[in-house]
Amino acid sequence: MKQTAAFTRKEFMQLKRTKMLTLLIILYVIIGIMSPAIAKLTPWMFEMLGDEMEQQGIIIKQMEITALDSWAQFYKNCFLTLVIIGVVFSGIFTNEYQKGTLIQMLTKGMSRWKVLASKTAAMLITWSICYWITFGVTYAYTVYFWDNSIASHTIFGGICIWISGLWLISLIDLYSALLRTGTAVMLSCAGTFAASYVFAFIPKISEFLPTYLLGAGNMINSQAETDPFVRASAVVLVLSVINVIISIIFFNKRKL
Repeated sequence: MKQTAAFTRKEFMQLKRTKMLTLLIILYVIIGIMSPAIAKLTPWMFEMLGDEMEQQGIIIKQMEITALDSWAQFYKNCFLTLVIIGVVFSGIFTNEYQKGTLIQMLTKGMSRWKVLASKTAAMLITWSICYWITFGVTYAYTVYFWDNSIASHTIFGGICIWISGLWLISLIDLYSALLRTGTAVMLSCAGTFAASYVFAFIPKISEFLPTYLLGAGNMINSQAETDPFVRASAVVLVLSVINVIISIIFFNKRKL
């Protein structure tokens, strides 16, 4: 455990030295602010365009913005939070393959599974900190500007998106154990997400696919029940564990 903790600290030190952790936190704060800000500014933007649109025969009625609009914007931005993490960490293993730095760690007696566990822990902690900052900022501003009591299952909806991030991290582990470049890992993760979206058109399995969780915003205004999202969360957690186990098996066998 001491080796794993030490290697995890090394990953965070690298994130700090490269200013990547600071940049990520700033980006996720901005994304958190964007959701209520866009909702708040929408009536003003339509008002500014009102005269021009009336000349074209389009009449805009007065809009009433509520907490639901803020949360709707938050769930639109959630995919962006996953994209950022995917882009940043797609090379977390492959960069070290190319530099040969992992060989130094392994020759000092560190087990391969501990290397994978350390990097997974670093990604998980970073994702959790950044994502919940975004969620917290959106929640705080939404409560400040509107009556948030009209929104249902806000916390559970947030947890669903966070679990989607766990699945993405497990995919990074899996493809990093199989592929040699960060670009290949990133494209493979994107392809897996795309495949999940395609299979979602099959009604019998759509509620058991990882990308189903990205529709958690439908619970906010009671358009969807919570039970399907509970099942999908359980499936995604199991898939994530399986991905990590397979990653360890292939990572132990691969040549560095």
